Amino acid sequence: MSDRRDLTTRALPLRTVDYSESDLIVTLLTEHFGKRVLFASAGRKSRRRFFGALEPFRLSEVRFREGQQDNLAQLVEARVLEAFSTIPSDLHKLCWATLAMELTAELIREQAVATAAFPTAVRYLAWLDQESRDPWYTETGTLRYCLVLLAHEGLLPAFGRCARTGTPLEQIEQPLFSTTAGGLLAPPAVRPEDHAAVVPLETLELLATLVKGHFPTTRNLAALQSAREIVISAAQNALEKELKSLKLLKTMWLGATGS
Repeated sequence: MSDRRDLTTRALPLRTVDYSESDLIVTLLTEHFGKRVLFASAGRKSRRRFFGALEPFRLSEVRFREGQQDNLAQLVEARVLEAFSTIPSDLHKLCWATLAMELTAELIREQAVATAAFPTAVRYLAWLDQESRDPWYTETGTLRYCLVLLAHEGLLPAFGRCARTGTPLEQIEQPLFSTTAGGLLAPPAVRPEDHAAVVPLETLELLATLVKGHFPTTRNLAALQSAREIVISAAQNALEKELKSLKLLKTMWLGATGS
């Protein structure tokens, strides 16, 4: 007789993969049990047990049952607690939220304990859902979330001092940056294999502001573009692969350029 018990927790759906004509493999970021991969029997068809709760950008309550030995835990049912409904209907929000959740899914390790990533992700989606200002805030807010996520995992590049010598940024005449070398570099610390590039001071100041959880007080589009490239490069370096959602973002950027 099985002594497996059902566990209930809040969760954010991060990824669903079709397993058969009716089943799903679901990746969730949960409040109490970390990132979990669950088997949802009839997940593609059951409106009663899962209706809308496994869609992206939803905060749901889920009930699951631990699997035996190497079997996946089984998702028993799920219901929507909150639908962040403005995100799918706004192209900029959709593109950036898709990147943020992909990074969350890829970066957070699967575990059976609570993680600080869950409340951070919920706050980000709730903020983005309510954000009504222009796309500048959508992008800077998402970059801020990505930096916090990298920090949670101990992968945040150095922005305020040289990654090798510890020299403060204000003492570096020509700051350079290398994702593979850990971030900011003073010229004497650069090695040929670093492929370091000169980074404007305004970009590093913008990144430092975002790391502290603030929005920049002035808009510098060149600095934002450079910061975007650094954050995405740092994320992909940590994952050792390209983020698939970049294709959607690039399509949006091309559309904005052509309009």
